Amino acid sequence: MRSFQEFRRAATVGVLGLMLACGSSDSGLELTAANAQTIAAQSMNTSEMLEGMAEMFDGFDDVIETQNALQVMCTDGNFTQDINDVEPMNQISTGDSVSFMFNGCVMEEEGSVVSLDGGISVTIDEVTGVEGSAFTRKITFEFDALTMEFDGLSIGLNGGFTVEASSTDGTDLHTMIMGEMFSAVVRFGSQTESIRLYGFDLMRSVDAQGGFTISYNAEITSSQNGGTVTFETLAPFTGQLEGDPSAGSLRITGDGGGEVIVTALDAQNVEILVNTDDDPEPEATIKTTWDALQNGG
Repeated sequence: MRSFQEFRRAATVGVLGLMLACGSSDSGLELTAANAQTIAAQSMNTSEMLEGMAEMFDGFDDVIETQNALQVMCTDGNFTQDINDVEPMNQISTGDSVSFMFNGCVMEEEGSVVSLDGGISVTIDEVTGVEGSAFTRKITFEFDALTMEFDGLSIGLNGGFTVEASSTDGTDLHTMIMGEMFSAVVRFGSQTESIRLYGFDLMRSVDAQGGFTISYNAEITSSQNGGTVTFETLAPFTGQLEGDPSAGSLRITGDGGGEVIVTALDAQNVEILVNTDDDPEPEATIKTTWDALQNGG
């Protein structure tokens, strides 16, 4: 939390990427061969958004240790903070909390004029050990009608989530993010789009050799799709950091019927099975690549 830049960047990329994937599904929630790749791309963006949320506030320690929260200089409006630092003082510990409230705060950041309204609260639920050895950190984030406006774009965030990071040996890292509801509203010009995540969770493990394992589940409702899509990990995705998954599978279902199974064939290729009825045989089998999905499905 040394500045607001990392938070704004993570929120913008994660939320907009997820919305763009949602918006390109012409058939709404009825999963078909025509929109299967788009929905598969949406599942990738969901995973990346959740991971970005988990890493959004890596600098929280500095808030407690220096008693100096976000570096926000309001040229108009105001910004208040409330730090509750329990014993031991000036050290991140169970029970610490920080809340921020923006009231028409206008600031200049990276060449943009940013306007901030609403609140953020951060609570340390559990701290054991120290990083570099066995440790646990569990932190809950809550957004209270937080709105960021910049470059003609407005992003509103509500709801919350809990992040837990732990290690049994200081080498292998395990991260979990979970929440009941997290919503975003994006406005650009005359266009307004909204999205909500319900009952979501993501679990990720990274070992000393850079191997990762990740699984995630979520229900997503968006104004563009007009209903709900559900993601359910069938087999955790595995691979090497800086690369795409080489194994793992995910089921996607929609209120309008049908399901899509996304399976990693290797670190470059993906298979998508589309089934729109009760027949166990898929109507379509699509072979594509991770790069193609990342470029919009």
